[in-house]
Amino acid sequence: VLAQLVRLFAAAPPGPAPQPAGPDPSPLLADTLLSAERPYLAQSLVYGHPAPGYADPDYAAFMIIDSYLRSGDRSPITYWLPQRNQAVGVGVIYPSYPRRSSMAVYLGAAPADFQAARDTVAAVLDRLKTDPLDDGEWVVQLKRVQNGFFWKQNEVLIRARNYSRWEIQGVTLDFPRNFETILLKLKPEDVRDAAARWFTHAVEATLAPAKRDSQP
Repeated sequence: VLAQLVRLFAAAPPGPAPQPAGPDPSPLLADTLLSAERPYLAQSLVYGHPAPGYADPDYAAFMIIDSYLRSGDRSPITYWLPQRNQAVGVGVIYPSYPRRSSMAVYLGAAPADFQAARDTVAAVLDRLKTDPLDDGEWVVQLKRVQNGFFWKQNEVLIRARNYSRWEIQGVTLDFPRNFETILLKLKPEDVRDAAARWFTHAVEATLAPAKRDSQP
């Protein structure tokens, strides 16, 4: 591993680690709606909330939420919306940032189905703040998160990338062990409480068809 690290980082300039550009992100003060018209036949949605970065103690709980929302075989969003023909191109975005992040659902829908799809997304995210996952769902998602986090961790390039990132950003090489320790101590109620702490004000962005294109 050391030999490959030396080769991969040979061109890196000496000196201190680069600092993140710009100010720290600030919490939302209210729900935010952004909308615009485009010459498309489908209507697009991105709906999201603040979320913890991977250095935050709530990160493991949000990895459970992320797994639940994006599960292609059981998620009430990414599985059931397409199954019911309410939406297409459904997915979840949870960027990997060290401090603050965001979690968002995106989709496209016919104008006639758009409101139902949007309301489903909002209802699912709201329910995570009040209702713990049931026992069956919990067992599935806990195992998926544990396996997914350590997937390909024995590959040199993946380890080099992760270790350098964790060390530079201050979570240190102990991050995998600390993450798994927190993960395996979690209970469904802990995940519910984490969602309630972070899922406060929402941001909703839509691209709507131009009116002349949305008529039969």
